Amino acid sequence: MYNQIGEELGRIECVTSDDFGQPAFIVLAVSGSKIVAISFSALLYPGGGVNKFVVNITRYQLRNAPRYSMNAADAFCRL
Repeated sequence: MYNQIGEELGRIECVTSDDFGQPAFIVLAVSGSKIVAISFSALLYPGGGVNKFVVNITRYQLRNAPRYSMNAADAFCRL
């Protein structure tokens, strides 16, 4: 996952869905053993490469987002 200026932000663990089956959050692995959940609406477009996506999020916003342990990814990804 990359931001609009090409900075790598992390690796997608999964995409969760809402009650209607629509994508809701992207669960992103960042800084080793931590994850963050980013609103799916922040996704701009595929970034032109295999498994490369671009979101409208800065590194500053990502650093200040609530973080969870990697163990929580299982709970998020089952939603």
